[in-house]
Amino acid sequence: MQADQQHVLHQAAMDELLCRGIDGMSAEHIAERAGVDPGVIVEVWGDWRTLFLDAALTDARRRFPPPDTGSLRGDLVEYATRLGKTPERGWFRRMLATNQDVDFSEIRDDYWTIRAHDFAPIFQRGIQRGEVRADIDPVEANRMFTTACLYDVIFTGKPVREEYAAALIDIFIRGVAPDA
Repeated sequence: MQADQQHVLHQAAMDELLCRGIDGMSAEHIAERAGVDPGVIVEVWGDWRTLFLDAALTDARRRFPPPDTGSLRGDLVEYATRLGKTPERGWFRRMLATNQDVDFSEIRDDYWTIRAHDFAPIFQRGIQRGEVRADIDPVEANRMFTTACLYDVIFTGKPVREEYAAALIDIFIRGVAPDA
């Protein structure tokens, strides 16, 4: 498959999420939006769920790679700042289930599991630099930080507050720091 056709299908999948939600998506709807035969989706991805997951991860990795500032605090500040801005994008809000039409698809779980692994290097580098205790699981630490950071977005639908993120980072760093 050519890169431009893959991009068109990725965009169609993201647009379908905004239009119909995960539970309303189908290979037929995505293919129609992209102007291709639904068999292309099945041939390349197996089904529309795998296509959508690929599209969401490709978009997220391109727009929001893990920061590497040289310090745990710097990485967490950058991460919280960028994460706080991301929910303005409609598909991201759908992945958080902040709308009334909540769905519980495996896609959401897979997406967040993969993204937790994508950002684990923040904590792995912190362990290597001696900023994080060696017994901290980097994936679990990332899950905890991300969830706490997105508290306002998840529970109120409002953006991350700067003062909240600053306090969260201070508390979190104290919690993962080696014993002094």
